[in-house]
Amino acid sequence: MIGTALAEVFLVYVSEILKTKRRLDLEFENGELIWLEIDFPQHKILLCAVYRSPGSSHPFWQNFKHSIEQAYNYTTKIVITGDLNVDLFTEHNHVLNDLMNIFCLQNVVKEATRFDHRSGRAALLDPILISEDCCATFTEVIDINRQMSDHNATKVYLRIPNFSEKNFTRTIWLYKHADFTRFNTDIQNFDWQTSLTAFEDDVDGMAVFFTEKYIEMAKNSIPTKTVTIQSSDKPWFNSEIRKEIRLRDRLHKKLRKLRTVQNTNKFKVQSNKVNNMIIYAKEQFYLNANGLLDEKSNKNPKAFWSLVKKVMGNCRSTSIPPLLNQY
Repeated sequence: MIGTALAEVFLVYVSEILKTKRRLDLEFENGELIWLEIDFPQHKILLCAVYRSPGSSHPFWQNFKHSIEQAYNYTTKIVITGDLNVDLFTEHNHVLNDLMNIFCLQNVVKEATRFDHRSGRAALLDPILISEDCCATFTEVIDINRQMSDHNATKVYLRIPNFSEKNFTRTIWLYKHADFTRFNTDIQNFDWQTSLTAFEDDVDGMAVFFTEKYIEMAKNSIPTKTVTIQSSDKPWFNSEIRKEIRLRDRLHKKLRKLRTVQNTNKFKVQSNKVNNMIIYAKEQFYLNANGLLDEKSNKNPKAFWSLVKKVMGNCRSTSIPPLLNQY
């Protein structure tokens, strides 16, 4: 339950069943906001409750942008809620819209949250912004007694997985470091004729023997490595990005222990590198996906829908509220 700013007081109410802690490192001076880290078994969510007074100057948005950047360095599951005093019904070129585009934040509140009875004007001033890795299943605007507030309350339900996602390993061939000369020599020098003739008419036995022998020769000439594939990975995610993210996280821990100019610069460079790699990987994936969808739409329906599921993911949101049993 989120409170509102009132006479220099800003409150956030948290259920006792949630494991949370306040993230003071994400907050900034003179900013009326609270960042909370909510810890779930599989992941963490960062929740920001914020209030911006109508007369706030430009530095607020600069500080708020930096705050969101720091949050993304920790997790990609972010929820921002509160009164930002920006009417999303009318102000389409506001700096808030730029922040939403930069950080891929989506406002899930579609109804007016404040109604001025004198002018008859309805405004959407209290958005709920969620990152693309969060899945909203239901949103609602709740009427509030006007003696308490001239704003309505907002509510969102998020899908929180409660199961352990399985990881699996895969062997990767390092062809760049392969000794193909040795590989070709081993294939040419092996007596395939004698070995395969021994199986007589057993075609299946020949196939198994050939496959096992060929892979054995390949392993002797081509180095391999075992990588862990996580089922929660995005389809555009790869091992190179994971490696750079781990390096960024190590630099971040080092920076938190010892804040020096050198450590700060190293972390910023690595953070920018990770962000650029993610942007490029996503662009390339969706560019290729569009071409594949066009190619498979008529030729292979099964492959088409498999690719659609991979591109869209398993998140399905709806604006239909839960059904009530009236009997």
